Amino acid sequence: MLTVRQGTLTPIVKVPSQALPSESALEALGKLSADPQNLVYIISGRDQDFLETHLGHFDRIGFSAEHGGFMREPGSKEWTNLTEKLDMSWMTEVGEIFSYYTERTTGSFIETKKSSITWHYRNADPEWGLFQCRQCQDLLDNNVAGKRPIEGM
Repeated sequence: MLTVRQGTLTPIVKVPSQALPSESALEALGKLSADPQNLVYIISGRDQDFLETHLGHFDRIGFSAEHGGFMREPGSKEWTNLTEKLDMSWMTEVGEIFSYYTERTTGSFIETKKSSITWHYRNADPEWGLFQCRQCQDLLDNNVAGKRPIEGM
């Protein structure tokens, strides 16, 4: 079994949706998944549509989208929503906090998916972005995380 953790198939880019797998990564995935002795899964923070568009042609690869919120078994075209019975109302509260920091941090933006919300500040001034990130994290830790089943990163 080969496991790659905290890896990425593409370099970090300014806009997450532009992080596309390279031809060499696609070729490697094709070779790995073609061997019937291998069971290959892509575990990604990207959503199902992104994975379907860029990797969905691999019939023998399974997918975990949105950090495990959605699963698709190898050979299947159906996704299982592992969050459908969870209370996702926390996203509204976190979204309001992220909006506050987005308004005050030039270059930052919010990425909202079905089961997660992320505040990106990679395009902001590095020092100001990090300062705002720490302020935001403190606000989330002290006012949201304790009363909700969520995890900050």
